[in-house]
Amino acid sequence: MIWMTLIGLGLVVGFVVADDDDDTSESDSDQIPIEQEPTAATAGNDLLLGTSAADSTVGLDGDDEMTGGKGGDRLFGDNGNDTITGGFDDDSLFGGNGNDQLDGGEDNDKVYGGRGNDVASGGAGDDSVYGGEGNDTVLGQDGNDFLRGGAGADRVFGDVGDDTIYGGGGDDSVSGGNGHDLVDGGLGDDTVGGNLGDDLLTGGEGNDVLNGGDGLDLLFGQDGDDTLNGGANNDILTDGAGTDELNGGSGDDLIYASGFIDDQVLVDLFTNPPADLTPAELEELLKLDFSQDTDSDGDIVDGGDGNDTIFAGIGDTLTGGEGEDVFLTGDWIEGHEAAVITDFTEGEDVLGYIYDDSQPEPKMTMVAEANSSGGSDAVIMADGVIVMRLENAGDTFDISTDIALLPAA
Repeated sequence: MIWMTLIGLGLVVGFVVADDDDDTSESDSDQIPIEQEPTAATAGNDLLLGTSAADSTVGLDGDDEMTGGKGGDRLFGDNGNDTITGGFDDDSLFGGNGNDQLDGGEDNDKVYGGRGNDVASGGAGDDSVYGGEGNDTVLGQDGNDFLRGGAGADRVFGDVGDDTIYGGGGDDSVSGGNGHDLVDGGLGDDTVGGNLGDDLLTGGEGNDVLNGGDGLDLLFGQDGDDTLNGGANNDILTDGAGTDELNGGSGDDLIYASGFIDDQVLVDLFTNPPADLTPAELEELLKLDFSQDTDSDGDIVDGGDGNDTIFAGIGDTLTGGEGEDVFLTGDWIEGHEAAVITDFTEGEDVLGYIYDDSQPEPKMTMVAEANSSGGSDAVIMADGVIVMRLENAGDTFDISTDIALLPAA
């Protein structure tokens, strides 16, 4: 019954014979008429060649080598460890069972690894490549590709073009390569890289590592205990739930160590970026809702080089690094553990306090409190409630000049 079904779908299959010899169904090319049927498969290891037409070929059992040639081909590896190449035109490749190697070739292809540990490549063109089950290697190569690892611990690399990449389940290593890429680690503990270009990186669930690389990158940690590294240029980093580490790297970075921003807002901002944003316009686009900071896990933040802006979360430890940095706290801290700034430099860095403008402006005060290193910390209070601690700044911080009150609206 299954053979009749395959024949009814227009698939070319061979008869199953009693031997398991390796078969080669190849003829001299100058003897093959253009209208000839594609070569047929057996239960052995076959060499299957397509024609200039749109062929449908099934490899059956054995480790087969299949080439589609010209035309929009449909190539099915079936069982065995198969090598499948689409060739020219828009092809569909299916690895099936086994550890397969698939290459879409030219034009815009769809490549499905299936079961097993596969190497699936789109080749040239704008391709869709799916690893499927197993620990797969998924490659986009040229073009603007859609890549998904699937189940298992996968390696997914976009290469050239503006790619959309998902790791799927498992502990994946996913990277955008060149171009402006959208890269999502998915489930598991993933390593997510942007490399060149302006990239949007999201960790998904699990304890992830996000590396922005070159370009203006947007990194969103989401759930789990994540490490976010902005890399070169001016990046935006925002954490989710969990105890996270956020490193801006070089450039003037914007770091949110609080759960202020909805991830869909970040995606919209990345996919439709307006030009020449002012800080006020950026705040409006991000739709900052300071009342939504429910992340009570203390994060570690290092701005790195450049003039960085850091939004403090509950219980965070903040280091501005080199440059003139802005540290922002607010009424979302009240009633919780205050954040700590390790390197506030008076006359260079700025501390801002954001408050609900429907309420009266808070009274800001400072108390110098001795610390274990023999110096004193500046303990900052809003209406008598501690909202920030500045290490070793008790003797230098001036509450009248070093803090700015900022209404939330």
